[in-house]
Amino acid sequence: METAPSDRITASINLHIAAANSFQEEGDVASPAPPAVGSDAIEVQLTCPASSFYAEDFYFGATLVGAYNETTLGECCLMCTNTRECEKWSYCPLDSAGGCAVPAGPLAGQTFAAGACLLTSGRSSDGLTIMVWDHASVGLPWLSGELTDGTPAYVESAAGSEADIEKLRFNDTRHFFCRRVAGGPLQLSPLEAGSSEAGAQMPDGQELGYAGLTLADEAGQAWALVYSTAAGSLALYPAANLERCAEQHPGCSAGAGGAEQGASCTADADCCGGMVCIPRGVASVQASYLADDGSVGRSPQFPVAAGQSTGGSNTSLQALPRECALAVLSTGGSPGTQRFDCPAADGNGTALAWCLDWQAGAGEAQQCGDPAAAAFCADHGFDGVADTAGPLPLQEPTLSPSTGAECDPAERGQCEAFRYITCSRQAVR
Repeated sequence: METAPSDRITASINLHIAAANSFQEEGDVASPAPPAVGSDAIEVQLTCPASSFYAEDFYFGATLVGAYNETTLGECCLMCTNTRECEKWSYCPLDSAGGCAVPAGPLAGQTFAAGACLLTSGRSSDGLTIMVWDHASVGLPWLSGELTDGTPAYVESAAGSEADIEKLRFNDTRHFFCRRVAGGPLQLSPLEAGSSEAGAQMPDGQELGYAGLTLADEAGQAWALVYSTAAGSLALYPAANLERCAEQHPGCSAGAGGAEQGASCTADADCCGGMVCIPRGVASVQASYLADDGSVGRSPQFPVAAGQSTGGSNTSLQALPRECALAVLSTGGSPGTQRFDCPAADGNGTALAWCLDWQAGAGEAQQCGDPAAAAFCADHGFDGVADTAGPLPLQEPTLSPSTGAECDPAERGQCEAFRYITCSRQAVR
């Protein structure tokens, strides 16, 4: 009788542990005993010795390179090891009866069944930017890891972790998104709050490295986070006075808005071709990079939602709440269906409200979820709703087309939208 995958992994682990213990008793240091960690970490260490392990953590890169069902933890990390493009893996444990909901990143809101294994690469479509969504919180069912050339880490709990931060990482400062000064000269502004130091003036045509983050100050002015070669550090420059460096560049087609995957946006028209402008879905963002002198530089953590503070050198700056993402993010789908990520209610990109009539008191009268999705699908020529995900809390307005009512987060505290709607169309016979 053939042995089940889970039995094979368990048997292999038990044999390795027994061998390690026997070597330790004989004083043989060539095969040391596993570290004093839990069984999940031991399974990863023995099956995938080049992989780190993080409990209560969802770790997702910019590009999905594989998705599998009915796997064990050891099989998941092993598949990442054996997949050339894979750098990071996340696993929904077999004992998660209700499955695992994705807490952050492009697949946020989707629920995967127990035994699901997601393999990703941090490299985005432009081939230069590294993006990671890393969400850690106590009680989160996901287990995750990443391949490493150094000493793997084994983290047993998310307690004390900085959770829900989107990190845009760059191989080095030459790989920042290229932007050109238009309408200058204006001065760079220092990133440190309260600094009186004046930055260098940037003449028209000067190229700057853009870190993909546009920030709004308390007065509502938009600032681009850029790298100053002269200062060897990050600085701010008025976003309205920057344009992309060329008509075409890696990961972006001609004629499109020019914002790359992961870069800040306010509407779909701001993004490169084949991308949409969606809520970031995280509490804060941070950029890091390898500087010209070989050191690693990091920006402060900038809160995304209004009113939040995460520390750092300038908490008065808020990151714009939306980013450009690939238009096709679903791992599934079937003929006759179309998925709309963060669906808009109008041509201005205003998010579709989660409830058909959110002003109608409370409960069923508001017609939240499926009724609102059904109206959206009907308006777009579909017969019904195949799937939805939400509600997604937003610190920006939402609109209910049926009533024309717009939710104002300044008045209500927050608004709610759809993460996605999948509409269906019956086959024509």
